[in-house]
Amino acid sequence: KRECDARAYYDTPSLLKKQIKLDWQRATAKKRFVKFMRTMDCRVVPDGFHPNELLHKTEAVLGKYLLRVRAAFYYYCARGTTMGEASFSMTSNSWATFCREMGIEDP
Repeated sequence: KRECDARAYYDTPSLLKKQIKLDWQRATAKKRFVKFMRTMDCRVVPDGFHPNELLHKTEAVLGKYLLRVRAAFYYYCARGTTMGEASFSMTSNSWATFCREMGIEDP
């Protein structure tokens, strides 16, 4: 089995599409994430909106801005104190800093 799908130093557009698809599948498999999105859905969308429509719209926006979102994620992970294999995981302090600097309200 191959260790990764990249054939070069830089990720290709097709590989980026695979990444967002896999990441989105992982996120939506978590009941907590889906519950959070449905809670946010009730706050920001009018009545009569299909419950999964916000999930689909969010996926489309993430796909459009994947490179920026990924770069921000890597940056805030690097600001944390983790080392080694955990260097691409975000600490709670890094997450709080990210939310504060991006103007994201914690529900």
